[in-house]
Amino acid sequence: MKPCDMICPICNEPWLKAMPDRTGEFEVGYLKRLKCSCESKRAQVYDKMQLVIHRQDCIIENRRYGFFDPSYMQHTFTADDGKNPEITQKCLAYVNNWEAMSANNMGAIFYGPSGTGKTFFACCIANAILENKINSFTRRGDMFPCNEVIIATLPTLVDKLASKTFSRKGDLLKDISMSALLVIDDLGAERLTPYMQGEVFSIINARLLSGKPLIVTTNLTPSELKEPAFRVHARIYHKVLEMCGNFPVLVSGESRWLEIAAKKREEFDKLLVLSK
Repeated sequence: MKPCDMICPICNEPWLKAMPDRTGEFEVGYLKRLKCSCESKRAQVYDKMQLVIHRQDCIIENRRYGFFDPSYMQHTFTADDGKNPEITQKCLAYVNNWEAMSANNMGAIFYGPSGTGKTFFACCIANAILENKINSFTRRGDMFPCNEVIIATLPTLVDKLASKTFSRKGDLLKDISMSALLVIDDLGAERLTPYMQGEVFSIINARLLSGKPLIVTTNLTPSELKEPAFRVHARIYHKVLEMCGNFPVLVSGESRWLEIAAKKREEFDKLLVLSK
């Protein structure tokens, strides 16, 4: 078979090219392998596919190591029951303007009574940003591999810090502070012992200095954060307000927990009737 016969049956472009002999003794020195259009396009598609696969792997890894409660993964806009459309629209607006929010260190506070959906809406934002707005994942170490979105309570983060040696504690604090988005769930529910105060202040202050957005859920109102019952809390809460006070969102209404409890009670009563 001659080199000219080696063509792609799809695009009819050559696969081989006869190169001249440098000595001039032979008509053909060697055959050069060529890439036809089909192979080039296939390579481009493969490269793009690999990028998509790598990104999905990073998202899965982020949720595994950065979401400290598995239920956080389930709180997405697709799971929204539509009972608070105004809040949903505010959350979507935050996600759609993520680039500006991130660049200007603009966070959010979801506040209101227990069980009204504060954590749900904060996690909706976090999941949407993780899925659609994070273009690259930075592996800063083995603490939180590839985590660009972290969701946790303060006691959980403090426990993580306490479990590390002194040298690795700084690495972990850096990972927490430098993630693209940090969501602190249930601020104010923690018992602030002197040790806890110091650790919480370190986390909040590191986040403020990083210039990265912070989203907080809390039962405390903005005025209670501004003027806390205990003065020792002021230096923590005031830094939180500096990062999140521009976007306060009141989440009110009936407790979802009580609604779920009522539905379970109804199902329980039905089962008792059927068992008779």
